[in-house]
Amino acid sequence: MTLDHVWGLKALSKPYDQACIDWAEQLLINGNSSDNVLILASLGLDKSPERNEVDKYFERALQDLRETEPEYFDAIKKYALELCHKAVEGHLSQEETINSLAEIYSCTNYDYGIFSIWTDLLDELYLLENEGEYYSHLELTKVNKSVYIEKQLRHFIVLLNSKVPHDFVHLSICEECNKLVKVSWQPKTRISVFRKLLQIFKFLEPQYCTECLVCGSTHIVHLQTVEAREKALKML
Repeated sequence: MTLDHVWGLKALSKPYDQACIDWAEQLLINGNSSDNVLILASLGLDKSPERNEVDKYFERALQDLRETEPEYFDAIKKYALELCHKAVEGHLSQEETINSLAEIYSCTNYDYGIFSIWTDLLDELYLLENEGEYYSHLELTKVNKSVYIEKQLRHFIVLLNSKVPHDFVHLSICEECNKLVKVSWQPKTRISVFRKLLQIFKFLEPQYCTECLVCGSTHIVHLQTVEAREKALKML
C-alpha cells in the first residue's frame, strides 16, 4: 500500500481507513518503527478500528514523515497513475483497473473529462461482448481486447503526465484550422445565400452537422483513438 493510494481514496471520498493501516504496516516492513506508525499499524488488530483513532495516528505519522496532503487533482492523478502502472505490470486486472478509472469520472462530478475515456471504453466493451447492434469500433475486437486495453493504459499514463486541459478529450482536431477546437452539432453554416433564404422562409429544413466553432468546417477528427490523441498532444 502506498501513500498515493491513500490520498486517492480520500480525494474520491472512498473509505480509506484500512488503506491507512495497510500503509503503516508497509512502513514497518520497510523498517520504519516510529511510535505513531506502530500504533497505526496495530489498529489493524481490531475488528472495527475507530475512524477517529485511525485519523489521529495517520496524521501523526504524516507529521513524523513530514508528508503533506496533495492538492485534489494531484491526488487523483497519482492514484490513477498507480492503477495504470499496476495494470501494465500485471499486478492488477484490466477489468478492475478500467472500472476504478471509470469510477473516478463520476466521483469527481464529471469535472475531469480525460477520465471519460474509461466510461466510453466500458460502453464499447459491453457492446462488444454482447454483440450490440450499435457497436462500430472496428479497432477493438474480442481477439485483441487485452492488447487494445494495454495500449489505452499506456497512453493514459502519457496523458496524466502531460499538462492537458481537463476537457482535452472533448476537443476535436479541425483539419482545416489544423488545431484543437471546440465543435458543436448545429445547423450547417457553410451554405449558399439561396439555401439560407429558403431556410428563412421555411421552404427548406436546415441540415445539421458537427462543425468547428472556429471556421465552420465539418472536417473534424474526434479524440476517440490513441493516434488522434497523440496528434492532439502535439497541438497543445
